[in-house]
Amino acid sequence: MDLHENLKGKTVVITGGSGILCREFAYAYAKQGMNVAVLGRTLSKLEEVRDKINEQIGRASCRERV
Repeated sequence: MDLHENLKGKTVVITGGSGILCREFAYAYAKQGMNVAVLGRTLSKLEEVRDKINEQIGRASCRERV
């Protein structure tokens, strides 16, 4: 069984999602068919990550950490 098949349709939550490394993880997970929830402190940066994923790859949501 392929690891990628196990990930497809699963949901991953990424904290610190506006940072460079976490942003790349978000893109990579989305490319594997996962639903991505991105959390962080700067909503505008999170929205950029979410919008890029939604436009190019799949489904993502974002939430600002308080």
